[in-house]
Amino acid sequence: MDDIPGSSFGGYDFDTGARLSESYEKAGKSLGKYISKQAR
Repeated sequence: MDDIPGSSFGGYDFDTGARLSESYEKAGKSLGKYISKQAR
C-alpha cells in the first residue's frame, strides 16, 4: 500500500516501528472490507 499517513501530526513520525504497524493495520482493515464485500 502506498501513502499511508502516520499517526504523528505534521509528518514527524520517524519511528519506523509505528509506521509499519499502522501500515499493517490499514492493510488488514482494507483486506477485511474487500473479503466481506466479496463474500456477499
